[in-house]
Amino acid sequence: MPPEQAAPPAPDAPLAQAADRLRSAARWLVISFGAVAAVAFAGISLSRFGDLDPGASPVLFGVAVLGAVAALAGVLGAMVVAMGLAAASTVDAGDLTAVDADDATRQAREAVAGDPVLAPWGHDLGDFLEAVEEAHEDHRTKLDAWVDSADVEAVPDYVNRAAERVNALSGTLDVVLGAASYLRLQARFKVARWQIAGWLALASIGAVAFVWTTGPEASESVPREASTGTWQVPSDDVASLRERMGGTDCRADRTAVPVTVLGEEDDGEQVDLVTTDRGGCIPVRVVVPRTQVALDPVG
Repeated sequence: MPPEQAAPPAPDAPLAQAADRLRSAARWLVISFGAVAAVAFAGISLSRFGDLDPGASPVLFGVAVLGAVAALAGVLGAMVVAMGLAAASTVDAGDLTAVDADDATRQAREAVAGDPVLAPWGHDLGDFLEAVEEAHEDHRTKLDAWVDSADVEAVPDYVNRAAERVNALSGTLDVVLGAASYLRLQARFKVARWQIAGWLALASIGAVAFVWTTGPEASESVPREASTGTWQVPSDDVASLRERMGGTDCRADRTAVPVTVLGEEDDGEQVDLVTTDRGGCIPVRVVVPRTQVALDPVG
């Protein structure tokens, strides 16, 4: 029977715990970005976006669209980078010898190669990994030879020595892989924090641009060509209009009132206007049916 072997040493605990803390920080970043995005977009009124007329104000409309796209892309980009850190895998033996490894893996590989535990192999990762593979192969070969032999009562010393060699090299490999995993994650985190900052800056610029173009003041800032005319006040509204314009202090005619038209609503069915009659009258702003207003000729 094969000998009972001791479990290989665990990876360097402080490094493993540090890597877990980095992944935990990345997960909290994902949660934080989601919360920030929810609060930011909840505070943006999309109703004002519909008030922008692409024909009358193409620049503001274009800025609003680009701002919304930039804000959404910035938040999503930051979350993707953070999720990549949170789900970062550990380094395996293949990563340490891969020719097409990324920059973070190469940095980790160069750092662990200088570890004192690799001094017996001249700080050469390739030689060390080859020694690990040879130790496993030697142990399998000697174990098979013992199983096929007639001696099944005692474990030969050559099998125990091969097993001890495997355990020792496996423990060293665990330490090397643990250190490499942490160093690669640390290198990626240093790069990712700048990527996250860039994405969040883009999101902030986009959100500010969208709010600026669709905020409460936006519709008032859009230039309008004001026109003048006369509001033919319905008889049912004359009394209430008299009170709003100043009562007896207003000596103007309250049936045909001079007005300035500020804009149109409901696809031109309603007009937004303000009375301009003087003589002690208070200007009144109202929205009335288009049919009640006679516009003055232009020019």
